[in-house]
Amino acid sequence: MDTETIEVIDGLRSDIHQVEGRLTARIDQVEGRLTARIDRLDEGVDRRLEETRRHFDVIAESLRDDIRMIADGLVALVGKVDRLRR
Repeated sequence: MDTETIEVIDGLRSDIHQVEGRLTARIDQVEGRLTARIDRLDEGVDRRLEETRRHFDVIAESLRDDIRMIADGLVALVGKVDRLRR
């Protein structure tokens, strides 16, 4: 190869390395922003999950109370039916 071709190839090689460096830096920036957004989303999901658990606990406790009342009423009703049969 002649000197001029070698210089052009070296120049292109240098340009490619510069572009590669800029692209790598840009990709790192985007990755950092995406990681931060994902972390915020994870925190939001965790917070909502905890809220949902608390809400479910309240509903479950209310349901237990309702079932207990129905069971007590059923026991009382069975007792009355038994007394009427005697």
